[in-house]
Amino acid sequence: MAATEEVLCRKQQQQQMGEDSGVARFGAAVVLESDTAARGRRCSNSTCLAVEGVGVAAFKRCGSCRQRFYCSAHCQRTDWPKGHSKECPALKAAAASVDAGGMPVASQQATTNQLEATMATAAAARMAVS
Repeated sequence: MAATEEVLCRKQQQQQMGEDSGVARFGAAVVLESDTAARGRRCSNSTCLAVEGVGVAAFKRCGSCRQRFYCSAHCQRTDWPKGHSKECPALKAAAASVDAGGMPVASQQATTNQLEATMATAAAARMAVS
């Protein structure tokens, strides 16, 4: 089943990249990256180029932290060992520590600081894996 999901993810990426248009993969990735804000969110798996609303159904959230979005179960499983396994608990704690307006609760500032440190570590780990 994972192989099928990986093929579907690659097919979605090829469609988004315009494989038949003669545009270089690198150039298309740069354009896709810069247009992400206008089109929708990008898959949280750093190796996937899927963009929500661009030939891809609505993304699903991580069931634990609810802060990361994935185009497929395959991408979620792929991202877990790359860093999300470390940042997920901190993201979940941080989400629980904000008020209705999205501001950190004063007594939970330590959690916010921990989240920032964990996310920086996870980002460095992702860069090392990529």
